Amino acid sequence: MPLRKMVTDILEKLFQAQVLTHYWHLRTSSYAEHKALNKFYEELVDMIDSLAEALIGKYGTKPEIPKMIMLDKPDAKTYLKELGDYMDVYIQQASPDCQDLMIDIKNLINTTLYLLELK
Repeated sequence: MPLRKMVTDILEKLFQAQVLTHYWHLRTSSYAEHKALNKFYEELVDMIDSLAEALIGKYGTKPEIPKMIMLDKPDAKTYLKELGDYMDVYIQQASPDCQDLMIDIKNLINTTLYLLELK
């Protein structure tokens, strides 16, 4: 198996695990399972990043973006700006009990956009 494909396959599987465990975390009725899956997918993010950087450093090959997360946006800033606009529309339409959560997400988006501007 070519090295680039191996790196991409490993990372794709881990990204899939992160998404699926987050999904199951939201669907479970078991508090213990909810907390265990939460811990897993949150910690997995940093582990995937560390693994990706180690693989890139060791083999000198950058993985392809897995198909399951391919976006048609040119960069993170563009994507986050569009996501922020999307959130604005739904914040206005949301019921009051959901608005605060949506505003928190919008604030996270705005903070991230600011941080992306730093050099």
